[in-house]
Amino acid sequence: MSEFVSEYKWALFAVMEGFFWLMLLAALISRYWFGLHRLSLVFVGAFVLNDLGLLLLAYLDYRETGEFSTYQIVMLAIVLYALTLGKGDFNKLDAWAKRTVARLKGQAAPTDTAAPRRLSGREHARAERQGFIKHLAVFAVVQGLLWIAVGVLPDSELLLNLKRAAAIWTVLLVVDFIISFSYTLFPRR
Repeated sequence: MSEFVSEYKWALFAVMEGFFWLMLLAALISRYWFGLHRLSLVFVGAFVLNDLGLLLLAYLDYRETGEFSTYQIVMLAIVLYALTLGKGDFNKLDAWAKRTVARLKGQAAPTDTAAPRRLSGREHARAERQGFIKHLAVFAVVQGLLWIAVGVLPDSELLLNLKRAAAIWTVLLVVDFIISFSYTLFPRR
């Protein structure tokens, strides 16, 4: 089994990612278009189990190869995203689907999922800074883990790829800082 996973790991990842999106779409359609709330929970459970399956694939790949790889880090990053920022993004998507289906069906917009109001001025600048601080916190934690990895892992292609990813992320963090704090100096009207 581990050998099969090692050989076809990226194909398995693609299939599982496709399954995730199908289950997400099925959950939203069954809940809001057909009003089948319990069935939608089955689909939500399926895409949660799918994320656990990604962890299992990463573990089986590690067991087969005996070393850390980019593949395992990608799987871990996806699961960490799902457990942290993904929940908020899912709630936004859920609210959007609820509003959109109501509009398509010609029903009144649900009052509990009003579209987020557009912030301006100081409110918008504060929201941008808070978003940057969250980004910085995640960056700091991951960079700390990378420094630990640099001390533990032998020089390898994986380590080189991690360093490249860290460098790209640092550039993105600087761009995020410039954009986020530009709203403090030049507020949105």
